[in-house]
Amino acid sequence: MVVAASVAFAAPAHAAAETGPEIRSVTVRPDTPVVYDGGSVRVVVEVVARGVTEKGVKITVEPDRRGKASPAPRPTPRPTVQATPVVSSSPSRTGRRSSGEWQTWRFLPAKALDKRYPPGRWTVTVTATDDAGTSATRSVHFWLKRNAGITGFSADPEPVRRNGQLTLRGRLTRLEPSVHGGYVNWGGQRVYIEFREHGGETWERVASAVTERDGRFTVTLRPIEDGTWRAVFPGTVEYAMEISEGDAVKTR
Repeated sequence: MVVAASVAFAAPAHAAAETGPEIRSVTVRPDTPVVYDGGSVRVVVEVVARGVTEKGVKITVEPDRRGKASPAPRPTPRPTVQATPVVSSSPSRTGRRSSGEWQTWRFLPAKALDKRYPPGRWTVTVTATDDAGTSATRSVHFWLKRNAGITGFSADPEPVRRNGQLTLRGRLTRLEPSVHGGYVNWGGQRVYIEFREHGGETWERVASAVTERDGRFTVTLRPIEDGTWRAVFPGTVEYAMEISEGDAVKTR
């Protein structure tokens, strides 16, 4: 289960400079894009600035060499993405949105990100330039992640005796661009088991297990009430959080 989100990076509040460009905020949507096998994702960058020329805002999007990132298989797409404004600074021609002196630019990078790009931290660098050629620069970050999966999750037997043994099983996989089929079993990762009582709304974390070399995990519990069980992988800096489908079990 992947939830798309957005994050806004705002400049400190202060009086507007009388001269020179100023960047108030940079927003990246989604803030944590996730790529799947055979798919791609586009990030949208919105910049709020003032004191700039008509085409005075430019951005680049590239992987952070200082961040943790696995090498991508060859051929690797060019990592630096030059973007052009979807909403430019000319309101009469493009319907640019503005708020007072502040003007908004929205950028859609020409290249979508897919599994061939390195996961980890990426940097968006924004440069705003005024008529005199004076520039202001701001950098913000987002995390590009690959998909992880929990397959074959089940809770058995069903129904189960109250305080009897209930076994929960599943397998953790991760997207690996260099292999045929896209996904490989993932060992050595901690997976959490969560429980929600029948009719309830809150999930409670009740156990955990470390996956075997083939990605499998097994947990044995003694349930005392009806409810639904699920497995949760919290994710890493390179792989997204994953939540299995729930398995409802009755006790008798």
